[in-house]
Parts: sequence; C-alpha cells; structure tokens
Amino acid sequence: MVTRAQTSPIAQTARPVRKRSGGFGWVHLFLILASLLTIAPVIYMVLASLQPGGSIFLGQLIPSSLSFSHYDRLLYHSEFPRWMLNTIIVGISVGVINLLVTASSAYAFSRLKFWGSAWGLQAVFIAQLFPAGMSIVAIYYLLIKTNLEGTLIGLILVYSGTSAFTIWMLKAFIDGIPKEIDEAAKVDGANNWVIFWRIILPLSTPMLAVLFIWSLMGSWNEFMLASIVLQKPSTYTLAVGLHVLSNGQGGGYTDWGLFAAGATLASIPLLIIYLALQKQLLQGMAMGGVKA
Repeated sequence: MVTRAQTSPIAQTARPVRKRSGGFGWVHLFLILASLLTIAPVIYMVLASLQPGGSIFLGQLIPSSLSFSHYDRLLYHSEFPRWMLNTIIVGISVGVINLLVTASSAYAFSRLKFWGSAWGLQAVFIAQLFPAGMSIVAIYYLLIKTNLEGTLIGLILVYSGTSAFTIWMLKAFIDGIPKEIDEAAKVDGANNWVIFWRIILPLSTPMLAVLFIWSLMGSWNEFMLASIVLQKPSTYTLAVGLHVLSNGQGGGYTDWGLFAAGATLASIPLLIIYLALQKQLLQGMAMGGVKA
C-alpha cells in the first residue's frame, strides 16, 4: 500500500543527507598539533631533570643516560619535602577559606536584599583592578603589627583575599538556580542558612570545584608575596625554596636541572587533585559558560 506521503513530489525528490567528514580530519589535526605544542615544554622539563650537570642548555635534548642526581639532592639533601608540605598546607587552607568567603558572598549578592547590594560587588571589582604590587607595603606593615611576618598563617591570610571575579562567577551561577526552590524550602520552615548550606552549596558543587582549583593553583605558583612574607628556609613554599636552592643563595648561577626536577615533583600533587576532581571541573566549566 502506497501512502500519500510516499507519492508526494517532495518525497520523490528527497535524497539522504550525507554527513561531511572531511572537516573533522582538519579539526583533529589541529587539536593534535595544539596538544603537542602544549605538552612539549612539560616533556622538555622532565627530560631536563634527568640530565646530569647543572645546565640543560649544554646537554642533549634526549639524555644518553638517565641521572636521578637532581631528585636525590632534592629529596634527601634539601628541605624540599618540608617546602612541599608547607605549600600543600597553604594551598588547601587558602582554597577552603576562599570557597567559604566566595560562596557566602555570592549567595548574599544573589538572594539577599541589603543596602549596597546593587553596587557593592562592582566597587570591590573596581578596587581589585589596581596592581597587587601597590599593596605590598601595606600588607607587610599589617603583618608586622600582628606579629605574623615570616609565618605560614600570615601568608594564608594574605592569599585569602577573595577575588571579586570569582564571586561574580558564582553569583551568576546561583542566579540561574530557580528561586522557587528557595520559596519551597521556606514554606517547609528553612531559613537562609539552611537554604544556603543544604540546597545552594550542593547544587553549586561543580562550580565550587573549579574555584577551589583556581585558588589552589594561584597560591601554589605565587612567588612575589611569598618571597617577601617568608624569611626562614623552614617556612618556604615550593616557589621560594626552589628559587633559592637552584640559584645557590644568590651566587649568580642557576642550576636549571635541579629546578626542572623540583618543578616536575611540584606538579605531581596538582595533577593528582585535577584527576580526582576532573568530572566536577568539566561540569563546572560547562555550567559556568552557560550560566554566565
């Protein structure tokens, strides 16, 4: 039995649509080249850490023989393990503090109505447009007055100044959560704290994972403030400790092989944390791109 749709001129002239596959090959090639350009410095750093001697510019790109002398010096003849522990303590502490401040601030600007809520976040954002170097003298003066100079607690407090940009991002994400959920919770007797802790935070977990990694990486790689605040080798973070160790206490010679070995070891904890939070990070970046 022939239907009317099959005998229509449109059905007779219709042809199956073929997907174009040629463009995907160029896209894949471009992605492979971009990946190689991105990973090339990492491979070179690892190979440089395995070259004997203090200069990576005099050796071969691929060492003829592997040498773990730099790793042996770092792990057994320096305070590198202590610097790693200090960096982990500072990074995790700063990440947790920034999450609490960012989440509570974003929730307040998104859901609560108070005096200054319309322009308060804009004012903080404008204030943070000034270079960070302008506030170094004031920061160090405050640390001296509070007897926190040269301590990890003082460095944690310095790093814990939450960025207005992260508050803005999380606020945009919370704005996308329907307010009907808040109203339903209030009908059941929940107050603002319960709504924030049991509803908003669980729904914002992917975005919070992204903000935590940002805060952790920022404190992990920061050098300028850490070199000013920290004074004793036992309190150094990885950035300061590797700089002092590879430069031989300012001797004018940089041991790049030792520095490459330290950078390789320093990247391992970040890689582990990224792999552990990979699912949440991908979800958070996707949601942030849609909500913002």
